Amino acid sequence: MQEGCLVIVTYLKKPNLKISKFLINYKLNITDQSNWDDLFKFLKKFNKIDILINNASIMFNGSIETISLDDWENVLKTYTISFS
Repeated sequence: MQEGCLVIVTYLKKPNLKISKFLINYKLNITDQSNWDDLFKFLKKFNKIDILINNASIMFNGSIETISLDDWENVLKTYTISFS
């Protein structure tokens, strides 16, 4: 990574990252449109995005037969909406 690049890390559960002037943690629920709207408003503070990494993931223990419908819908939202 080039020195001076601004990196913004989005998270749902707080990461163990040390904040600096080049690293900003931003809480984001990728399945919630209002969270995306707030993120875009926040990003307008900066001239450009140097690095964008989409590392959204979700996992449940068990099988497709035992997962609840709400949990399954959350899986689908995470893997489809977050990549749109």
